[in-house]
Amino acid sequence: MNNEIHYMIKRGDILYQLAKNYQTTVQEILNKNPHLDPYHLEVGTYIVIPVATYPNQEMQETLKDKMRKAWDQHVFWTRLLIISIVDGLQDEQETAKRLLRNPDDLANLFRPYYGDNVAEVIKQLLTDHLVIAAQLVQATINNQMDEATRLNDQWYKNADQIVAALTSINPYYNEEEVRRMLYSHLDLTKQEVMYRINKNYANEIQIFDQIENQALMMADYFVQGINRQFNLQ
Repeated sequence: MNNEIHYMIKRGDILYQLAKNYQTTVQEILNKNPHLDPYHLEVGTYIVIPVATYPNQEMQETLKDKMRKAWDQHVFWTRLLIISIVDGLQDEQETAKRLLRNPDDLANLFRPYYGDNVAEVIKQLLTDHLVIAAQLVQATINNQMDEATRLNDQWYKNADQIVAALTSINPYYNEEEVRRMLYSHLDLTKQEVMYRINKNYANEIQIFDQIENQALMMADYFVQGINRQFNLQ
């Protein structure tokens, strides 16, 4: 297996940041791409990026299972926190604390492939995603409509930031598709919240089944992109 990947240049890319993301150097990228003009990167063209290391075989084989588990835990603990907030349960603080472990779990799955800097960005964006969601649920319960609208807009902007972060590191992550999946995740979660508030438990459970299935589809999509980018298939 060659320690290199094929990367498609996106708007805003600079070689310094690409080298940092993939734990290599600008000079090593230029050595692999002798005709590349580092000051005029053409959007849509592919370059070869040397990768310092690859994850070991065991990590490759278990990536799908770990990614699926992490996303399943993400929506599972989100559901438990929604229930705790809406129903005023005493476990809200501890449930929130457990949920906030998930961004780290998810970021660590990307870390071996993209390095610490990328992983920390993913972790922070996913943490923001969860914090905003909890605030939005509380504002909705309190009938603070202006605040709920503000938080709702902030939540979708955060989703756009997650889309930008993920599609910037992997040419096989389609921006429109990733945005569609994340927006669907937000839309379904909002339905889950409203069903819980209105005590429509049957529909709430039905929606959660959809949320869980959709989360597993996202997990598989992200793994497929990594496999294609690093020639692990």
